[in-house]
Amino acid sequence: MAENQVISLFGNEELPKVVNGNNSTINNKIKCHWVNYKDTTMECPLSLFDGYQDLKVISFSYNFGFIAQLTEKFEQSQIILGAEFIASKMNKTIVNQMKEVMANADELRLNLHRNKKLAKRVVEEVVEIRCPLMVIDHRKIYLLKSDGDRKRVIMPSANISARAWTGLNQIENFNVSDDPALYDVYLAEFETAWELSEPVVPNARVTKEINEKSIDELPDKDVSGKETEIYSVESDNPILENATKAVIDKAIIVKEVDDMETKLEIIEYDKDMEKLKQFHAEILKELKLKNNRNQIQLVPKMIEEYRFNANKISKKKMNFEKKSVAYPRMIVDYSTEEIFLDKQKMDLSPTDDAVKNDIKEMLAVFSNFDNFIGQVNKARENFFKLMVALFSSPFNAKLRCVAFLKDKATQGLPLYILLNSPRANCGKTFMVRYFLKMMTGKKQLGYKFEKIKSKELEAFLKSDEVQHKGIPIFIDEVTSAFKISFSGMIRTVDSCEEEFRECQPLTIFASNDVPKPDEPLRKRMVFMNFDIGLPSDVMPREMDTIGRQLVNRVNTAFYRKYLSYMLPYVTGELRKMTTGEGLTDEYSPELMKKSSEIIIEIIKGYGFEIPEYMKILSWDTDYAANSQSIYEDELNKIIELYKTDRKLFNIDERYVTICLNDDGTGSKMISNWVNLLPGEIQAEKLPNFKIRMNRKALEKHLDYHFETGLRAKLKDWFS
Repeated sequence: MAENQVISLFGNEELPKVVNGNNSTINNKIKCHWVNYKDTTMECPLSLFDGYQDLKVISFSYNFGFIAQLTEKFEQSQIILGAEFIASKMNKTIVNQMKEVMANADELRLNLHRNKKLAKRVVEEVVEIRCPLMVIDHRKIYLLKSDGDRKRVIMPSANISARAWTGLNQIENFNVSDDPALYDVYLAEFETAWELSEPVVPNARVTKEINEKSIDELPDKDVSGKETEIYSVESDNPILENATKAVIDKAIIVKEVDDMETKLEIIEYDKDMEKLKQFHAEILKELKLKNNRNQIQLVPKMIEEYRFNANKISKKKMNFEKKSVAYPRMIVDYSTEEIFLDKQKMDLSPTDDAVKNDIKEMLAVFSNFDNFIGQVNKARENFFKLMVALFSSPFNAKLRCVAFLKDKATQGLPLYILLNSPRANCGKTFMVRYFLKMMTGKKQLGYKFEKIKSKELEAFLKSDEVQHKGIPIFIDEVTSAFKISFSGMIRTVDSCEEEFRECQPLTIFASNDVPKPDEPLRKRMVFMNFDIGLPSDVMPREMDTIGRQLVNRVNTAFYRKYLSYMLPYVTGELRKMTTGEGLTDEYSPELMKKSSEIIIEIIKGYGFEIPEYMKILSWDTDYAANSQSIYEDELNKIIELYKTDRKLFNIDERYVTICLNDDGTGSKMISNWVNLLPGEIQAEKLPNFKIRMNRKALEKHLDYHFETGLRAKLKDWFS
């Protein structure tokens, strides 16, 4: 297959002659129109269209709002909007390219539905719009004709969009000719391209809606709204619709042809285009089309399958969107220092009694871990760390975006947390949902890992319409497939600020299976381990009942009080970064210190004693990938292992080597030590379940001296 190829869709008839005016296969010649220079003047761009009644346009990309404005000047308009999808790399299989052809047709019609005034002109046949099937039109040609037979050709670099024609945001070329002969040459080319294009008209629903109103009653601007409310891909795709009407017993052929213009400029994709391409890719995946001699035949039966798959995938998508919409959303207005939860302004002045009640209930939850066994104190400390991180998380994305613009580090504002434990029933799920109840007043928030895929999660994070805003997304029961499913997304965490997603929420994963993440992931997410469980004489069912009662009794008063302190602080940090006042070169925003201070201050201010597990935290010492709190547990495990089973240790002047058992646990311990211990310890995995570490650095971090020589051998012998 040629390196750069495109798709054509047309009937079984012979291939029409393409717009070079002949059927030549010579690829090293270009067609040139020779024109004479007349003058250079300064003109108002839109005045070039004054005094003409007929408009014909070929444009690569477009803006329907501008098209609506421009076509008001004309009695008749014909417009080909030309395949901007082909700005992507063209070295794809024909099946992969087909999704882009279909998506381009979808996008044209979807955008037409959003601009009601333009849609009405199309219905009234004052404006005709087509999308190309075979010809990849990168040209920008505007043909104008008056009733008095005056003719004009505009050959600009400008596409049919306001940005291109205002001259404010980009520089464009505008070549104008009033030569009738040149008009006739371009008219012949336009008519050829017109024949190789498919009409795009509003569907029956939109047609009925706009027919019931006069054009003055329709909105001037594009109508926003959920794609599914105004457009149905399975029934509205213009290519499939036109094919079904025109081709009853013939096949539609998708055929590859060589592309003369392959190195096109990369344009900024419309977000709808990307969604639609993914949608058609899913449909095509199920269709299993075959490429026979660079041709794909879509017979009527296959068109029905295409529509059936589209309907099925749409329903799945809509069900998923419903789940997303049900999830609470938090929006912060920094200009007025107001916070909205599901569009309702939050009262940041709760009553003292309500705050006291929440504090009492929250402390009771932490005390409930007295019923557990294992590293209970450490678990309580980690749950407090989790609370601090969750409460401050709605501000992280906004701060990341501003810090990015000011070239400040963003690592101290996490967007991903992984909670892990070696066994179930350690309280991870309960505590996340408890804190989310404190933040939103809603119970049982979250998704099961098996029900959510990485692409769907990315849609939650990125989509304007189906977006979780502010409130953390909780994904529970994550399996060992976590790294395969989500590591790519986590590694590109910077896309939040690069794409300026100011409301992107924190995502929390909880698992009993996932090993501690390797260094590239640890640098981009917070990791917490909970090594606790229930004793055998405590029934999980009883603890579940107690937990449900605890959740029912807590409300949002404490968190609203917290927000009344945190919001002014964050606003000040944003102002500091924006103005640069008091900003040092070393400064980078982080909220863990302030978040923990506020929580402790509120508890203390209402007369409660601060428990030992609550302390002032900071990103560097308590959350960062190389923080002491991350690796101190692993160091303690090494000391305990040395004291209980010295025979596993081989110690010389330079290294400490540990040989563990091949029982699954040993392999996991080695992986954890390699991933979590400080770099200077130089933990290195060796064959046969061994790990080697720098002795001097390990002893320094342990504050412990390993014994060697005769004394150590005697101790080993007696033990």
